[in-house]
Amino acid sequence: MGRSEFFNRSLKRSVKRICLKKDKEAVASVVGTIMALLIFLTFMSIFVTTYIPIWMKDNERGHMNQVQNQFGDLKGKVDNLIAYTSTIQMYQSIVAGGIVSTQSTKMYQTFDLGSEGVPIFASQTGGLLTFTPKNHTESGMQIMFREKGVTTPTSFPADPNDVIGGKLVFYGPNRYYVEQWISYENGGIIVKQPDGETFRAAPTITLDWNKGAFMNVTVTEIDMIGEAESVYSLGTVGVNVNIEAVDLPTNYFVAKGLVDNQYHLFMNMTTEYGAAYYTYFNSTCAAEGLVQQSHIILDKGNESITYGAASTGDPMVTIIKHRVAENQYIVTVHLYMAYKITYNLATLSVEVVQ
Repeated sequence: MGRSEFFNRSLKRSVKRICLKKDKEAVASVVGTIMALLIFLTFMSIFVTTYIPIWMKDNERGHMNQVQNQFGDLKGKVDNLIAYTSTIQMYQSIVAGGIVSTQSTKMYQTFDLGSEGVPIFASQTGGLLTFTPKNHTESGMQIMFREKGVTTPTSFPADPNDVIGGKLVFYGPNRYYVEQWISYENGGIIVKQPDGETFRAAPTITLDWNKGAFMNVTVTEIDMIGEAESVYSLGTVGVNVNIEAVDLPTNYFVAKGLVDNQYHLFMNMTTEYGAAYYTYFNSTCAAEGLVQQSHIILDKGNESITYGAASTGDPMVTIIKHRVAENQYIVTVHLYMAYKITYNLATLSVEVVQ
């Protein structure tokens, strides 16, 4: 074998070794890249399926708490303006010899309808703000009783075709946190979700038992007027509220019924939130020290409960919740031993602006 042939064989073996080494390095590089990509995708999957829902749930929960606080600001401003207007009118009625001038008082409240998203991974969750004025079947209130010295029954409003009420509602169609409705109605704030509803701020309706035979009632009816409107947004929406008129609080004394000797007073509330009103008046009667006498459940959405007993010298209150349609109830509070009702009416004009 010549030297040239030996050299050629050695060169071929060296080239094969180099090529094999390069092939192994290439395979290792590809495998390493695939492993790194799999690790990245694993962490990305964990981030998207676990962390993003937790992040978004916290965002939506925080947003709902924020909207509740904004409804609380609205109620506080309205209550303060009503009290201020009533005080001014009482002062004018005394100083000006009974001449009372009415003056519109304005306020503005913002609502953040959209919750924050997660950049790139999750979009914002928007919200819907809806204003429903008076004279709609969805929300209203009526009070009826016989007044001492008056032959015909007294009712508020006096016109049976008029409906006092109205509501402002925020709907949060949350994707990660529970969906919620927050409503301002009859001076109170109601929070509703699929598993229940409750008053977060009490309505302007109170029952007061001074441990005698009679019970007193105080009502400030909130009459909301304006154009019905709904706004869906991811940003901020404003609400203009004008206190158009506030009646001076007036005391009315209840007379005995024509059939029996009871002092009857009825309050009927037409509302979407029957369970919230029913629970509120139950809690109010219990807090006043009245003892529950009976509880009747007819079927889903229809029940009544009675507190106290006239035979024991205590006032008797019956609370009835009646479902008249899907998501519509009439809650009736019947006082058998009502003594006095202090009543005034506040008229608000409401406008939703973007």
